[in-house]
Amino acid sequence: MLLSIGGVAAVATLITIGATGADFTDRGQFNYLVTMGASTSSPTSTPTQTPTSTPTQTPTTPPGSGNGVPTQNFSNVHSLARAGGTLYGWAGGQASGVGTYSDSLQQVRVPAGTTFTEIALGPKHNLAIDQNGDIWGWGYGQTGALGSYTDQPTPVKIVSTATKYRKVAAGGYLNLGTGQNQTSTSYAIDTNGNLWSWGAWNGGAQTRFHVLGDSASVNRNAPKQITTGIDFVDVSVGWDKNMAVARDGSVYAWGSNHMAGLALSDTYSTSEVVTPTRSPYLSNIVKVAMGGRTAYALDRDGYVWSWGSKSGTQSNTTLGLNPTTAQLCKWSNESEQSTALSAVCKPLRVGRAAGQAPFTNISAGESHFYALDANGAVWAWGGNRFGNTGIGTTSNGTSAQDTLSPTKVDFSVKIAAVAAEYFGGVAVDVNGGVWAWGRTNMNTINLLGDGRSSWSSNAQTTPKKVK
Repeated sequence: MLLSIGGVAAVATLITIGATGADFTDRGQFNYLVTMGASTSSPTSTPTQTPTSTPTQTPTTPPGSGNGVPTQNFSNVHSLARAGGTLYGWAGGQASGVGTYSDSLQQVRVPAGTTFTEIALGPKHNLAIDQNGDIWGWGYGQTGALGSYTDQPTPVKIVSTATKYRKVAAGGYLNLGTGQNQTSTSYAIDTNGNLWSWGAWNGGAQTRFHVLGDSASVNRNAPKQITTGIDFVDVSVGWDKNMAVARDGSVYAWGSNHMAGLALSDTYSTSEVVTPTRSPYLSNIVKVAMGGRTAYALDRDGYVWSWGSKSGTQSNTTLGLNPTTAQLCKWSNESEQSTALSAVCKPLRVGRAAGQAPFTNISAGESHFYALDANGAVWAWGGNRFGNTGIGTTSNGTSAQDTLSPTKVDFSVKIAAVAAEYFGGVAVDVNGGVWAWGRTNMNTINLLGDGRSSWSSNAQTTPKKVK
C-alpha cells in the first residue's frame, strides 16, 4: 500500500519465492516481519535463512499463491517475508505483531497447529492465509480491515467459512506526521479467482476516492465479493488505487486515476473508477507493481511496461524511459495540460540491454524500481537520493544522478529475489544471504537491519550483506 509521510509518498514490497524455498520481503521504514521455517514454537536463537534449493522463476507462469511469482504490496512501516509459517518481527510497532521496537527478531505468536502459507503487509495491518485457506490479520483494525473495528496486536482469524482463499493484499493510508485519518483496507482472492474486499472505503484523509471496488461509502468489517466470472491470480495495492491481474493476462484497475495510474485511457482524467475495469492497453501480463505515482507490469515475455507520472517526489526518471511528447497523455481542457504533459497514460515498454536475459520479477518503490532477470541480475532505475538504486551514487536531492534507465546493480552472487522500499531495497541471494542498501537510518531506527545504532552516513549506496 501507499501512504504519506508529511505529504511524501512511501512504498514497500512483499516478495515470495518458490513454494517451499526461502522467501524474503523487504523492510518497510520502521517495522519488519520475517518468517522462517514451519515451526510455531518459540525461538531459542536467531533463526537463519537457508533455502532448500535455488528457486525457479519464469515469466510465463501467471502469479498465484505459492507458484514462485512474487506478490507485491506497499508500506513504509513494516514488511513481511515467508519461508514457512513462523513469523518474526523487528524494529517495532503494533503492525509488526511484536508491539515494541527492537533491533533483534522477536517471534509473532501464531496459534499452535497454524501455518501461514500466504502473507501480505499494509501500512498498519497485516494479513495471512493459513493451510486451510482461512484469513488471519493483526495490527490497526479501526476501519474494519481485521474483521472488527478494533486493533489486534497478534494474529486473529478474520474469516472461516466455506469460501477459501489463496491470496491476500493489505492497503491503507498512514499519516506519520499527525497520525490522523489512518485507514486499513483488505483484499483477497478466493480459490475460484473471485476478488473480495473489506475495511476502509476511501483512500484516506487526502482523498474520497472509492477503493473497495464497489460504490460503498461506508467502511465494512467483513469480506464482500466484488467480482464474479473473472479468474484473478494477483492483486497489487496502492494508497488510493489498485490493480488485479487475471489468469488470461488481462489487468483490471479501480480507484483514483490521479497521474494516469490506472492505464484506462490515453486522455488525462482525475475521475475515479469505482469498480474493477479492464485496461485496453495491457495483455499477456503476469504481475503488476504499483509505485508512488507510477505503475509497472511484467509480461510473459519478460518485458517491463510502465505508465503514470514521469516524476516522483525524488525523481524525474521514475518510468525507466524518456517518453516523447507524442507518448504523453492527451488532455481535454487547458487546465489539465501541464499535468497531462508530465504523465504517460498508455503503458510503454521499458528497454532491455542487448543480450540481456528476460525479467522474471519486478518491485516498485516510491520513486525507484527494481527488476530481476533470469540470470539472477538486478536492474534498477529512478530516484536515487539515498542510493536507492544501489549503483554506488546518490542524487543528493537532485535529478542529476538519478538513474535514467535500467542499470545493473553490482552483486558478487546471483540474486533470487529483490524488493523495493521507500528509501532503498533489499535482496536475497541464491545462498540465502540478505543484502540491503539505501537510507541507513531514520529517527535512530536502523533501516538496513545490520544491527548498528550509529552511522557515519545516511546512505548505503551499494548492496551490503546484512545476514
